[in-house]
Amino acid sequence: MGHKQADPLPRLRGAERFVMPIVPASYFGVVLGLAGLGNAWRAAHRVWALPASIGEALMLVGALVWAA
Repeated sequence: MGHKQADPLPRLRGAERFVMPIVPASYFGVVLGLAGLGNAWRAAHRVWALPASIGEALMLVGALVWAA
């Protein structure tokens, strides 16, 4: 004589479950390193008149890696 407990999510019973991908913490270091190098190059452009396009390219690569 037990009571059958109602399913709290009956509409999700047949749906596939979403699983978050596991991303190692070291991958964040890649993005932060690229962004930091790009930022350092931006500062070097102001101080030593180095080409600004390299710093901007590094920041773009960092943003693309973050988005991927």
